[in-house]
Amino acid sequence: MAKKTAKDSSKYNHARKAGYASLIVANTIMIWVVSNLLAWHVPFLTSDFNSVQWMLTLSYLAAIVGYLLLILHDPKWFHGFVRLIMNTFGFLALLSLFFVFPFDFSMYSSFNWDRLAKIVLGASSLGTAIGIIIEFMQLIFRKDYRAAEE
Repeated sequence: MAKKTAKDSSKYNHARKAGYASLIVANTIMIWVVSNLLAWHVPFLTSDFNSVQWMLTLSYLAAIVGYLLLILHDPKWFHGFVRLIMNTFGFLALLSLFFVFPFDFSMYSSFNWDRLAKIVLGASSLGTAIGIIIEFMQLIFRKDYRAAEE
């Protein structure tokens, strides 16, 4: 395996930062979408969506702030910490969607879409919770994360 040069590392850093910038744009668009869903009269959304909209927006804002921070400062340990925070906000948004469940798929009676949506939200919540635990454990136990602190 060839050794990475400083030029390769610089290209990688620029590409990673460009990725963060594109995620900032995507999350900004998602805030706009979430803010307008009820005004667009999406047929399967109920008025209960108002009670989860703030959590979804907060989750997207946390991601935007996280990616801005990563553009400015991106060592491994900090990247892991920021991902832990962003995943926690995402987890809370998923839980709010799961428990409030602002959806009504009864107009699509050929299949039980409510059950499928609950399963998908539950599985997504579980997967995100596992990711949060793994990220937390890596922050504590990974040697390359701790070496950066020394």
